[in-house]
Amino acid sequence: MGGGATGQQRSKLTDSPDALQASAAGSASAAGDAIRSLGTPDFPAAFARMAASEFLADQIVVFRADGPGRIRTLLAQNLREGAGRALSLAESYTSRHWARDPHGQLLLPGTTPDVVLRAVRIEEIGDREYRRRLFAEPRLGAKAALVVRAPDHVLYVNLYRGMDRQPFAPGELEAVGRACDLIAAMLERHFALADDAAAGDLGAVRRVIEGASRERGGTPLSAREAAVCARIVAGYSTEGIGLDLGVSQHSVISYRRRAFEKLGIATQKELFSLVLRRHRLLGT
Repeated sequence: MGGGATGQQRSKLTDSPDALQASAAGSASAAGDAIRSLGTPDFPAAFARMAASEFLADQIVVFRADGPGRIRTLLAQNLREGAGRALSLAESYTSRHWARDPHGQLLLPGTTPDVVLRAVRIEEIGDREYRRRLFAEPRLGAKAALVVRAPDHVLYVNLYRGMDRQPFAPGELEAVGRACDLIAAMLERHFALADDAAAGDLGAVRRVIEGASRERGGTPLSAREAAVCARIVAGYSTEGIGLDLGVSQHSVISYRRRAFEKLGIATQKELFSLVLRRHRLLGT
């Protein structure tokens, strides 16, 4: 990455060489920390700090799309309110709001790799519910959206700014564009390196859930029930789970209900807590 300050960052600095050197050093340090943490649970927070340093991002959410409705959360961090806030918004997106996304048509794997970069302001979002839940309520005023399309999947990188910041200016968007190859490479490399403690490894998540079920001493989860729970933890929507497993959405809901009853839980948050208590899967 460039390592230099953006125009807005420079306006907050003095003109002294020491101040400019300190800014560049901080940016380089953040990028170095992210690179050194590739494949470890420290990467999500390190990547978020890098995005904050380079692009003045307050929240970072990264999704992977494998087809219509097959969307899962890879990374969600909020520098102001913690990962919990970002994860809650990401869950809202993957469970229902993805269908309202004005960039939804871009989230389909392409026959040839390409990159699309868009800037969005809250006032430009026409869908009221999408605007309310994903921007107005968490007080996010703008984002830069980087869509990296490969033949078999799409990486969807969202860099948000709070309402107290200016939206992304053209020059700042260009800086994100210049860094897109590195951003995509880092994300792809991290999730390729991550061992089966990573949230994206459905087999690992499934084994953790099955272990938790056995510990409770009740009726064990069926293979389908465990598979559905694993995909919920990995961020799949109900539709995405159905498409991935080749079953109807109604069946997904039934498997989820039976699994939750066997696990003694009632909500997805309780499922996440159950998994996280047993094994550190999400890198938070």
